[in-house]
Order: sequence, then structure tokens, then C-alpha cells
Amino acid sequence: MSRKRIVIIVVAAVAFFLGAITLFVLINGDRFKSFALESMNEKLSTELSVEEMGLSVWAEFPMVTVNLKKVVLMGSVSHSGATADTLIRANSLGVALSLWDVLFGEPKIDALVLEDGVINVRELKNGTWNTSILESDSASKPSKLTISKITLRDVKMVVEKRSGEIYSVVISDAFINEGELSVSFNDITEANGDVLENILPLNGYVETQLNIGENNDFELLINDALVNDIPFSGSVKYPYSSETGNDTWEIKARTSRLRVNMLKSIWKGPDVFKGWSYDGSVDVAVHVTDRKTQVVWSVKEDDFAISPNLTGLALNKTGTIAAQGKIDYLFSRSNVAITVESIALNSNGIRLIASASCSDFKRKPFYLEGEVNIDASSSYSSWVPSLQGVEWASLPNSGDLFLKGGLQVSATGEISHLIASITSSNLEGSLDASPYSIKNLSASYKRGQLDVGKLDFNWSGNKGELSASIKSIDKAIKGGEIVGEIDLSFESIVVGAVLTWWDNLHLDGEHREPISKASLLPNGSDLAIQIESKRLFWDELALTSVRSSLKVGESRMKIVTLKADGLQGSARVEGSLRPGGPGWVLGFFGSADGVALPELFLTYNNFGQSALRSEHLEGAVSAAGTINLGWDLSGEFVSKAVKTNLEIDIDNGRLKGVEIFDEIADYLKTHRLIAPLVDPEDLRTRLSDIEFKSLESPIYIASSKTTIPFLKIKSSAMDVTVEGVHSFKGDIDYTLGFALRDLRNSREVEFGSIEDDGLGTMFFLAMDGSLNEPIYSYDREAHKSHRRKAFDEEAQRIKEAIRNSGGTKNSQSEDGDNEPAQKSKPDKKQKSKGLNDLDDEDF
Repeated sequence: MSRKRIVIIVVAAVAFFLGAITLFVLINGDRFKSFALESMNEKLSTELSVEEMGLSVWAEFPMVTVNLKKVVLMGSVSHSGATADTLIRANSLGVALSLWDVLFGEPKIDALVLEDGVINVRELKNGTWNTSILESDSASKPSKLTISKITLRDVKMVVEKRSGEIYSVVISDAFINEGELSVSFNDITEANGDVLENILPLNGYVETQLNIGENNDFELLINDALVNDIPFSGSVKYPYSSETGNDTWEIKARTSRLRVNMLKSIWKGPDVFKGWSYDGSVDVAVHVTDRKTQVVWSVKEDDFAISPNLTGLALNKTGTIAAQGKIDYLFSRSNVAITVESIALNSNGIRLIASASCSDFKRKPFYLEGEVNIDASSSYSSWVPSLQGVEWASLPNSGDLFLKGGLQVSATGEISHLIASITSSNLEGSLDASPYSIKNLSASYKRGQLDVGKLDFNWSGNKGELSASIKSIDKAIKGGEIVGEIDLSFESIVVGAVLTWWDNLHLDGEHREPISKASLLPNGSDLAIQIESKRLFWDELALTSVRSSLKVGESRMKIVTLKADGLQGSARVEGSLRPGGPGWVLGFFGSADGVALPELFLTYNNFGQSALRSEHLEGAVSAAGTINLGWDLSGEFVSKAVKTNLEIDIDNGRLKGVEIFDEIADYLKTHRLIAPLVDPEDLRTRLSDIEFKSLESPIYIASSKTTIPFLKIKSSAMDVTVEGVHSFKGDIDYTLGFALRDLRNSREVEFGSIEDDGLGTMFFLAMDGSLNEPIYSYDREAHKSHRRKAFDEEAQRIKEAIRNSGGTKNSQSEDGDNEPAQKSKPDKKQKSKGLNDLDDEDF
């Protein structure tokens, strides 16, 4: 027999067999239809209605399918008497019977095929669901349903919760076979609510395994699934017995290696992903029950970038990031809780390790704690826009700064409950173009108080240690009062560098508001400052053992004490800086003892003149009294506001080689009448080296003028009186008084002995112009005033002598000298250009 004939015989036999089967099924079709409908109704506890039925032999081969058309299945109710709603409405429900059971045994329903329908799953008022539609099996009534396979095609499922949330999904194709489930779906959306408001419609497939328990509870294991572009696995349980004992449902899902591009297939709107990028992947685990959703996530360490449109900065910020945490969403309260178990960030000089938590993102504060390492040699300051101005150019540019602590951020963005510790072994930077270093920094902040241990600093010669305790730093940051203590222990202080920095700090006046109030610190401030320094340098002035205690308030700084040694002497003063005068007044009162005159003049460059220089001087000066200095509100020194009232005492004084004395000798030599009485060379010799043991005099400074009211110098050469005024511009107006007996080396001359009777044997010389270029003239008014006062004093002395002794003897002082009585410089209404116009009364 040929091969062709064999094929024909086989095909004919198969066709005959299939035709016989088809004929048998069609002949018994009504019986099979009745069996399928009755079996379904017997198993269901709710009503199933069908408009028409059909029969198919080969659609689900090797099963015979009874097609129920226009099917409506009612759902279960929460209590008897309640109105049931529709659970399933479909164009076709195929009830499949095993072909072998149909041919050789009792028919049984083996599979169901639901096509082109809608499944409405609804949560009832008592917390149950309308899906409880199956009758329980009993021994007297065994089940005729042995369903091993369920197929869904083009079925829409809608799930409605008691809270009003409605979810829907279109099942393109679903296949359940002995616990295994494979589903292709699309358009998972939420009809209302906000859980999925930012989620695109979901599409994908899922392959699962279904385990059904005795009480119709089930567990769906998701072995493989793809939602949009995201693969995941998980499980679904119903009912699920939680720790509270309530029956509920549970969904778990997990995905690995989730990337940004995958998220874009789910999230609505591309704006969410604009301005940032992340090259790594994320692991996500989702746990959903009827009460809450929990998302556990882990970000793998990889590169990230943030663009300026998110940060407000000039350039992209790049670095690496790794993190893990969880998000909890409570359905009943729409509450979002966030926990960041750890986050590690490294970018632009900032290395951060932190954790954070918030129990209610919209209502509760956000707690953050962690550690930050700032590498000052990188561009860390670029992260904070407010640190990018010129005023922040002095931030450290080398070294590492470590911060550790925690804070609380309210729902409105207010920071509170800050706890922090700050340490650094070494920081370096530049302040006012001069390098500085900060070493051994150790500080802590807690409950509004900032404590700084002893940090070492060195800037522009200012070197020392600082410790501080500021009790109100949180208020100070907000512009409130500053209360606390600062201790400064210096190896050296360079005042000039500090003043230069202060001047440069205020050069940029364009961006500063005008100062209208004399204020040092905010209202309510109370700051105590202790200063000690081994050395202090202020231009050419060098001091040692400087000690000061200050109290600073809102508009007043009290100098409790200020002590210093220098110029071979020492000083101790008190005082205050306060509003007054042109804006600010700095007042001192105290004393300075044993200051070396040559060093004083040398230090201050002879006070801007050359007539009396340091090489001319010997001796030590002491002073006691008050000094007031003034500044305007902008910080400019006001010379007219300088006022002093000092008592000066010079011990062991000496004047050597003062050129101005040569000029005086020359002047006296060239004028008539006085010339015969004067040996100018002898006078010049005596004035070239003058010694005096002690000199006392008050000195007043006011209105930019220094006033010496009256000073008598008793020296080895002669006695001289001095009074006058010296302006800050260098102008002078002095009167020098000489006793005629001192103008030559011998008191015996051809005219006879010159006796000093105190009535007129004094010669007064006016010195005007400037110290560098003095102008001399005879001071007639001073001479007349001296004679009048001398006569008055002599007359008064005689009266007192007569009254006390009853005699007529002339009473003189024990030493025989008659001290001039003048206490202040008389007005000079007239000065002689020389001695040619002397009246007889003068001599």
C-alpha cells in the first residue's frame, strides 16, 4: 500500500471520528446545556440569568463548551433583605465539559470562559465583599463543579471601596489552570481619590499561581509580572488575617533594578523628571492592605546631577548618592509617613550621612540627624546661594569641617530643636586679603546655646585662643538678642589689621542701608567679653600684659577694666562706648604711670611736629583724668569731639639740644634794653641742657585745641612759666615767662644787683605760628597782667600780715619767692613786634 493511500485512510478515519463526536454532542446538546446551567445555579448562592445558550465542540477542544449568552450574575449582600447589585455582566460565559466525561461518563464542569464582560467588585457596608457567591459543599450535596481552568478575555474589572475609591482594570487575557494564573491587562486607573492621581494608566502582564483554601480564601503568588516597563513579583491574599485579627486583603510586590527611564513609563507629566538625573537603580517593595500602603525602597550608590532650575544655583551639581527608607500611606486619613533610614551623599565637597523621619508629611515635623563632612578645599559653598556674595569670600578654602547632630523641621519649614557638634583639626582661608588658620575647633549647639571650646586662630599677626558660650544663638540667627560670654586669650594683637578690615567691610555702601541709630547689638543683648594678650601692636605702639573686661549691650559697651604695660610704664583705665555727641562717644577715665617720654614721642612720630623730638627728651610722665573720643554713625572719627581733662606729672625730666631755645636766645640778643642785661651765649649754654625733678600741670583738650592753663617749670637753667593753646592743625599761641635774674649768668651788672621783688622783674615772650616755624614777640598784655596781679597779691599779703601780727613788717614767703599769681592766659589784645616801643612802666 502506497504512502498516499495510507494518508488518505488516516485522514478519513480521523474525520469520521470527529464527525461522530460532533454528531453525538449535537444530538445531546440540550441535555448538556441544561446540565451546565443547573450545575452553575446549584453552586451559586446568587441569581444567574442567561438570555440564550449555544453549544461548541471545538472552541475549547478537548472540551465541549456550553455558551451562555447575555449573562448577568448578581453579587452577594451584607444582610438578608438587602438589594443585590450586579457582580458580573458578560456577553458570553463558556461552561466547558470534559469531552471524555461527555463520551464515556458523567459530565462535569471542568472550565469557565468569560468573554466581553464587566466584573463589579464592591466592598459592602459590613466590611465584606459582594464576591461571596458560592454555596459551601456538603456531604449530602456534592459539588458538580470541578473547575480546573478559568479563562477571561476582554473583561473589565471595577473595584469600589466603602470609602468611595474606585479602581478599574481591563483584562485582555487571563488564564487560570489548576492554580496557575497568567493575565495580560491594560488601563489600570483610579476613577477618583488621589492615590493614583500622578500615575499613568498601567499596562502589562502577570503570571501567578493561585491557591484556594477551604473557606474560599486564596493566595495569589505573582511569579513574573511587567507593569508598563517595570518588572516585579509579589503576592495577593484574601482574606488575610492581620495582627489585629481583622479579615482583610493584602498585596505585595517587589521590583529590582528600577531605573529612571522605567519610572517615566508610569508617572504623569515629564516635569517630574526635569532638572535631575540618576544613573543607578532602585529596589522597591510594596505592601498594600485595605488600611495602608507601604513602600520600602533602596537607592544603589551611583552618580546623580541636579540642574540650576531646581537649585537656583549657577551650575549643575553632581556627585554620588545612596539611600534607603520607606513610605507609609494610610487610606483612612490620607496620611503620608516618610522614613529615610540612611542617605549617603558626596558632592562638591560635602559628604553627608544622615537619617530622617516624618510621621505625617502634611502635619507633623520632619526629624533629621546625621553627619556632614565639608571639604573646604572644594566648592562646597556653591550649594548655598546666600554664601556666594563678596561678604562670604572669607569662608575657609582648605581643611575639613565635621558636623554631627539633628534637627526638627516643622510642616511650615521652621527649624527647631537643633542639636549639633562641630569639630575641625585645621581650617584655612583668607580674610581681607590676609591668610588665616583655625585649629582644634570644637563646638556644640543644644537648646539654643552655642558652646565653643578653645580653638586656636592666627590671622595677620592676631594669634591666640577663643572660647565662648552664647546662650541665645537661635534668637541671634533670627536677629534677636545675643546673650553669653566670649573669652579671648592672645599671643599677640595687631590693632591696625582689625581696623583695616573694619574699614574695608564698610566700603560697599551701595548695598547697605543708612545707619540712623547708634546700636551695637540687638535689643536685649548682654555679652561679656574677656580679653588677655601678651602683646598688642597698634602702629608703632607696643604694649604687653594687656587685660580687659567688657560688657556689651544693645547700645553701650562698658569697659569694666583695661590694664596694659608699655613704654616702660603701665596704665589702668575704665570707660564706656555709648551713643552721644556726633553719634558715638568713647570715654575713658583712669591713669598711666611711668611712661618714658622719649619712647612716647618716638612711638607717635613726635606727634607730627619737629620742634620737640624724642632725642630732646628724658624723663617719665604720669597722667590721670578723662578722655572722650567721638565717631559719627558711619564710623568716621570726629576730631572736634575729642575732649580731655588730664593732670600731667613729669619726673626727672630733661631737655637736651632743643633748637627752639637757640631761637629764643637769638631773639633776646637782638632787641634793645634787654640786650645789655643778657649774655646770649651764656643763656644758650644753659638752655642746651635743662634738668627738672618734677613738673605738674593740667592739660585740657576741646574743640580741636589743646590748652595748658598755667605751668611753672623749675629747672637747673632757670624758672620758666608757660601757658597757651595748641590746635590740632599745628597752630600755637603760647606765652613764655622768664625771670630777669635768670637771663644772664651773674646778677651783678653795672646797673647794680637785679633783685626779683615779684612786681615786675619778669619778661614775657609770645610764641605764635607753629612749632615748626614759631614767631616770637614781646607779650605786653601778659607783662601788665602779671604786674597787676603781683601788686594785688603783695598788698593782700601785707594786709594779712598786719592783721595777724599787729605790726608793719612786710610778710614774705618762707623761701623768699613770690609765685606769679596768674592761672590762665590773658587775652592778647596787643603784641609788640620788638622792644623799641617799651613804656617806662615796663621796667
